[in-house]
Amino acid sequence: MRYSSYRYSCALALALAALSLSSLPAQAEEATPASPETAKDGAAPAAQPAQALLPPQAGLGPRVGSYYLLRFNDTATPQAPAGAPTTRLGALKYMPLNANGDVTLSLSGMERAQFNSYSHESLVSQNYSDQLFMGFRHIYGADLHLGSHVRAYGELASGQMNGRDIGPQPPRQRNDLAVQQAFVEVSAPVGDGTLSVRGGRQGIWLGNGLILSTQPFANIPLSFDGVTAQYRSKSARIDVLAVENVANTEEVFGDSSNPGRKIWGVYGSFALPHLADDAVALNLDPFYIGFKSRNLAMAGLVGDDERHGVGARLWGKAGPIQLDTTVVRQGGSFAGHDVEAWAIYADAGYVIQSSPLKPRIGARFDAVSGGRDDGKIQTFTPLYTGQQYYAASGYLAGSNLVEAGPTLALNLSKDVRLSAYNRWYWKQDRDDAVYGRGFAPLPGTADPSIGYIGMQPDVTVQWTINPNLFLTVEGAYFDVSDGMKRAGGRDVFYSLVDLTFMF
Repeated sequence: MRYSSYRYSCALALALAALSLSSLPAQAEEATPASPETAKDGAAPAAQPAQALLPPQAGLGPRVGSYYLLRFNDTATPQAPAGAPTTRLGALKYMPLNANGDVTLSLSGMERAQFNSYSHESLVSQNYSDQLFMGFRHIYGADLHLGSHVRAYGELASGQMNGRDIGPQPPRQRNDLAVQQAFVEVSAPVGDGTLSVRGGRQGIWLGNGLILSTQPFANIPLSFDGVTAQYRSKSARIDVLAVENVANTEEVFGDSSNPGRKIWGVYGSFALPHLADDAVALNLDPFYIGFKSRNLAMAGLVGDDERHGVGARLWGKAGPIQLDTTVVRQGGSFAGHDVEAWAIYADAGYVIQSSPLKPRIGARFDAVSGGRDDGKIQTFTPLYTGQQYYAASGYLAGSNLVEAGPTLALNLSKDVRLSAYNRWYWKQDRDDAVYGRGFAPLPGTADPSIGYIGMQPDVTVQWTINPNLFLTVEGAYFDVSDGMKRAGGRDVFYSLVDLTFMF
């Protein structure tokens, strides 16, 4: 079964890549979506006082080209947006099913072929070396709008993994067929905005994904069962959720809710008053997230974890400077001990608009608490942050960690973007462990003599081949410290080649 699935994945990925190359846009360039302030005759609008407007993409999650990873956000309304790109695959979007045109069906798809190589399985393991493997993702969805207030969205996913010396793989990498999403949404205008309520299985992405995300690096993105509600106006968005994460298996339609992982809370985004003729446009995201997890290993203990996280994110621009800072404090209990943990995430960049390369020169600093003090657990639980955020190889988790370093991004052309960084890593608490994949403590690292973990440079090139086909190439080298080497650690070289087709 695995071998035949692997061959099928290779063939399907190549076929769809060929289809994408032949599915060129009808126009040389994509049309720019019309601004709501644009006059009907095309004339520039009259000058108006600066308004505090939330960026339209706030709360929708990351994009690949013009497509959101949460595919239901591509077709959130039953009508095509003005200026939507026109390709031969566009016929699959906004298909009317009745004479009035208020019942529509939109189809979506993603094929991803991803090559990965690791010189070692993890920073301190020598069980699997010189790993080379291919991962395949197949996700197809259908979005049915019954008028302007009711929609039903469904999505199926399959993932395969094959290669050399790759070791055991979790069900989120190998899954024959899963119901990735299946929800019903009801919406209605409330005040100057729209209130929507979703029930069922769904992907969730809060803010920049550091609080809650789908962890999209795996073949099967994370999804949740439960109820969410969203309120959106021009200047605010509020998300409320009560869900359980989905426990994946390798069996066909074997995935189910995991009552051992419950999440609830509220996340808001609010546009702050603009200053200096829109030169300063900042947004504030206050939030509360509660969650329960069973049988976690952390800070040298194993037990049930219940947390209550309160924090805020400040993000936006101040002239050419881009800012994104999140602060979180966690209380609660873990394995019978009180919890007092915290995390700070900060990223800032300066964009040189006058240069044709539009370089963004920046720096990042993250500090996440760890250890124990006076009987209180201080090791932060990072929930569902994608581990590639901390290190390209995914070898470090967001617990007991301090990291910092410079960043650089360049637009090499209209369709090619290069980004690079160099990052240094330390333990926040020397007595606690270094945490790796699955937020598991790495053996031998709860050693007070280990403070500095190592350094990792990374270079990534992203190429939009056409509106439906995207190529990413990445390389990174993790230079572990002498202390990590004493614990059995070895330097790690990591590389990735990702070809993604979307419609």
